[in-house]
Amino acid sequence: MMYHGNISEHERDRLCGVLNGHPYSWVDTELFSAQPPEQQARIIDWIKNELVPAKTKSNPISSNRLKVIMEKQLPGVDISNNAFKDAMLLCGYEPMTVQQFNWLFCIDRRKSPALIAARKGYY
Repeated sequence: MMYHGNISEHERDRLCGVLNGHPYSWVDTELFSAQPPEQQARIIDWIKNELVPAKTKSNPISSNRLKVIMEKQLPGVDISNNAFKDAMLLCGYEPMTVQQFNWLFCIDRRKSPALIAARKGYY
């Protein structure tokens, strides 16, 4: 599959990673620290209270999917995928690999209140 400027998915993912402790990608450079302090606090609280780390690496969930769920559950919050990945790192979550545009996180889908609510259609 081809992306912007004839960059393949493989090449796009190769241009993603972590630099100086923060995620980066070829197209999304926004960091969590660019968010207003009140919004940072809401996002950190949401991650800490609504997500539960999984004990195994099976069935991971993408950073973009988690971000979309968070934005639906926190009215007025709208951040980039990169800023969300940065917030997850700050909260101690480690992605399965950093060389992907959408990072995969191991989150317990049965114990995470946000994912239970999303599955039931509650926002």
